[in-house]
Amino acid sequence: MTILEWEKLPSDGPLATRLRREIRTRRREKGRAGHEFMPDDIRALWASGDSHVILSHNTDRAWQFWWRHPQQGWFLQSWHRLLADAKTEADKPRIAGLPPETSRAAGNYVCAEWREPYVGSAPMMICCSTQYTASEILSVFQELGCNAAIKAVL
Repeated sequence: MTILEWEKLPSDGPLATRLRREIRTRRREKGRAGHEFMPDDIRALWASGDSHVILSHNTDRAWQFWWRHPQQGWFLQSWHRLLADAKTEADKPRIAGLPPETSRAAGNYVCAEWREPYVGSAPMMICCSTQYTASEILSVFQELGCNAAIKAVL
């Protein structure tokens, strides 16, 4: 466990501006448990280097710990009631490398993709134990408006 050195920074400084831009560019998901990044509502900002940030908003007083992955940008790691708890969480090591893609096990898979305008980045792959289960899941995805098909992996 490393001990990070924290520095309080202005909410309108260069790091805050870069943080706003990078999170807006890469993170489009809704916040978890009601906690999300609100670019125009930062109340306090603490940073340790270029990859660890703890911040709080005027409307959401929880302390959010954000970590910057070297290639994939900022990720909300956790949120805490106390700043000290957020700093303790930030001291825990982060895994920068993502696990390699493993090959799929043999079996029947339902492959589904959203149609416009709800296009995702990759198809959903669901492994099914029986042909009946695969056909039932296939019909559910089709009723939801997805392009779906059953594929066998040998």
